[in-house]
Order: sequence, then structure tokens, then C-alpha cells
Amino acid sequence: MRLIAVAVLLSGCQRGTARSAGSTGSDGTAVSTAAPVVAGVTPRSITMRAGEPVTLEITGTSFDAARNTVTLGPVSLNSIASRANGTAISFTVPDRVPSGGGAAPALWISGSYALTVTTARGTSAPVTITVVETR
Repeated sequence: MRLIAVAVLLSGCQRGTARSAGSTGSDGTAVSTAAPVVAGVTPRSITMRAGEPVTLEITGTSFDAARNTVTLGPVSLNSIASRANGTAISFTVPDRVPSGGGAAPALWISGSYALTVTTARGTSAPVTITVVETR
């Protein structure tokens, strides 16, 4: 008898009786249980120069209100806030990237880099950002 009850509870969860992406939290604000989705990034092609960081705008869905990790190639920026009900993030790309091994940070190398957004609910599919020039 107990096994049947457990199977019924599990099948109910699989049919979506768990909280959906449109749930509300105890404070009445929208709570998403879905992994973040990056719909677009502006600009998609950037020029990096020493001393001149670049700001990117990410649009999408299911971003966390305050705890997003934005990764662009070798750079990860933690605790980035979103706005517009979790559909937009602005962040500044540093002008240099970690070199590793105790070496000083280096300028970006021209090329394509994957951008993702990670929350407690998962990581978005990567979007390609191109660094077209470095000086």
C-alpha cells in the first residue's frame, strides 16, 4: 500500500504539480524555478582597449534578482543583479582577463567567447560574443 502512495506522489510531481515558473514567493514577487535563458546580448561584437571596460546588456528570462554569475570566456562575475523582473542584466566586462600561474592579468585576445548566466536553478545555453580588437 505504501509503494502505491509514493508512486502517485511522484507521478504528480512529474506532471507539473511542483511550483511552476509563474509562482510567487512569500513576499508576493514572482519566483522562477526555470534555468535562465539568454535571448540576446548587446553588443555582440566588442572592442577591448586597455583601461576601457565595455558594458554589455543581456536580455532573457529567469534571471535571479541579485545572484547571477555572468561568465564570458575566462572571466566570471558573481552576484550580478538583474532588473525588469529578471529579464535584463547590465554588466561591465573588465579590460583584462586572468592569466593564471600568478602572472598579471592580460589584455583580451581577439576571438569568440561563450557568455552564460548561471543562477541557483541552472546555467543558460552559451551565446557567442566576439572580441574584434584589443589594444
